[in-house]
Amino acid sequence: MPVHEDAWPPHPHRTRRQPGHDAAQHAFPAIRFTPGSSGSIPNLFNETQWRVLAAHFGLSSRQRDVARLICAGCTYKAIALLSGISVNTVRMHIRDLFDKVHAHDRVSVVVRLVTTERALARRDAAAHSADR
Repeated sequence: MPVHEDAWPPHPHRTRRQPGHDAAQHAFPAIRFTPGSSGSIPNLFNETQWRVLAAHFGLSSRQRDVARLICAGCTYKAIALLSGISVNTVRMHIRDLFDKVHAHDRVSVVVRLVTTERALARRDAAAHSADR
């Protein structure tokens, strides 16, 4: 049976992606991809806290970004789309993150980051109060 040009798309629920179409924006329409906008990715820590945690654990900037997305509850595929990397590269970064943070799954990464940040904040507060 010949396929007519007007028969595209072949399935009513599948549409062709337009050139220049942002896959992440299509996959996650509720998330606005501008810093500080409402609907942006939730953040457990501010930028300074992320830098301190990254320095403490020796994380690269990409590993820090992946950790931030893990803390936001993103899946491997979502992290890949939001970061512009492949799912296998996300797996590699997460594996390295597990090694550096001494965790065995994504939940324990979040727990480890939160407890470490609190411990570092207490240490800094105690050092600051001792200086007075």
